[in-house]
Amino acid sequence: MLVSVIIPAFNVDSYIVETIESILNQTYREIEIIVINDGSTDNTLDKLKYLSNQHSNIKVFSRNNSGLSSTRNFGMKKAVGKYIIFLDGDDLLTNIAIESCIGQFTKDESIDVVLFDATPFFDEDCYDTEKSNFTYRRDENLYGKVILGDDFFNQCIKLNCYIPSACLYMVKRKTLINLEFYPDIYHEDHLFTTLLLFLQPRVYLLEKALYLRRFRNNSITTIRKNSKHANGYLTVAKQLIDIHENIICKNELFNKYICDLLYATIEICDLLEMIDKSLIYESRSLYNEKMKKNLKYNIKINYTMLFKLIKRILK
Repeated sequence: MLVSVIIPAFNVDSYIVETIESILNQTYREIEIIVINDGSTDNTLDKLKYLSNQHSNIKVFSRNNSGLSSTRNFGMKKAVGKYIIFLDGDDLLTNIAIESCIGQFTKDESIDVVLFDATPFFDEDCYDTEKSNFTYRRDENLYGKVILGDDFFNQCIKLNCYIPSACLYMVKRKTLINLEFYPDIYHEDHLFTTLLLFLQPRVYLLEKALYLRRFRNNSITTIRKNSKHANGYLTVAKQLIDIHENIICKNELFNKYICDLLYATIEICDLLEMIDKSLIYESRSLYNEKMKKNLKYNIKINYTMLFKLIKRILK
């Protein structure tokens, strides 16, 4: 059963060889490695060409810079494996990662998505005591069960352990046929993974940390929050409302998630002391027009402080 590993690569010449070697060293061997050079201006492409000449299962594509979402979408179109897994160009997989996922798919062929946890690690010049305590682990009640995707989402929100990273699961390619990453935004995984789960695939969560997440300077993960982060959260909220407005009146946990995205938008705007208040106005409008009437009393109370914050910002 062929597995397609999709790796977007933008200016990662210091990391890309180690990343690809973590795939070449997998205990499972039926793998195609699809690497898309996203307009790199360093030596990333040269290193990719060298690796592809050494290994026939590495397929390298090069495009003008299009961003992470568009690059992943391109990779999905090129993939021919039965299963897909995403890997960022500076991160790693443990050598048993793919075998562990395939093993679960083999045990139960009805499963569509196998999820797993991650372990963070740090470049020497990027170590942060606060970030060192960050965990990519879900609640213990979620491991080792086959459940529908929307139920998994609900339980994660309820247990405060929702991790939407698209790199933390392997998925049957046919499950993704009508799904794409939203282009040109940050936090695209929040939308992609949530939409995937509400397609109601059968999911299974392994109690294994199979992904190694690198923290380094000047990556999307570590750069200071800016207006792109705020716009990303707001775009995800708008898309979820547009696509699943019928769920809003039924699913309180879905509502809470959208309100959390709006809260994150406003919080970043306040942190940045943004002169342009359009994102704040739009967040307030979405909440008042789409969310407020469908929230239970206790959740409305939780968001009272948010709108006190909005009033202060807009004075």
